[in-house]
Amino acid sequence: MASKRPPGPLLARSQVLWLMACSALTLAPDLEHAPLWLTASVGLALAWRTAIWWRSAALPSRWLLNFLVVSGTAGVFLTYYQLFGKDPGVALLILFLGLKLLEMRRARDGLSVIFLCYFLLLTHFLNEQGLGVAGLTLAALVSITAALASLAHAGQSALACLRLSGLMLAQSAPFMLVFFVL
Repeated sequence: MASKRPPGPLLARSQVLWLMACSALTLAPDLEHAPLWLTASVGLALAWRTAIWWRSAALPSRWLLNFLVVSGTAGVFLTYYQLFGKDPGVALLILFLGLKLLEMRRARDGLSVIFLCYFLLLTHFLNEQGLGVAGLTLAALVSITAALASLAHAGQSALACLRLSGLMLAQSAPFMLVFFVL
């Protein structure tokens, strides 16, 4: 019989702050093109998670989160009359990132938030390809990678996480250019 794995470590308060910051930076360009109800819902979820973080309060129950997922998915369907395609897909990713913030307890949940943020970075360029969006995407990329560094090294300062993020992104730039040309 396979033994059950012990749950991963709980997120530290600094790690939760990193994850909320990179989520806000990632969501900013996409919310301009999202329906108003979705923008308000995700803003409320981010504010709620910030209040939970500030007060060290309990996270919402699983039943409430399940209800919010079903309601949000129904809202996306009623807005776009489908769940597949560019716009409903991006809307679902935005919704799920906002709701994932409300349930993250462990480092594994933090990794889910980071991967959702990385994936949402690509959606910025589906609607707009300007320098402003590129700059905001680069800032979000640095912040997401710093949040990833924070998950790997919980005791590091914010400056150390940003420095490591910059170093990793600088080391990956030559590979990016090679893959862009190929």
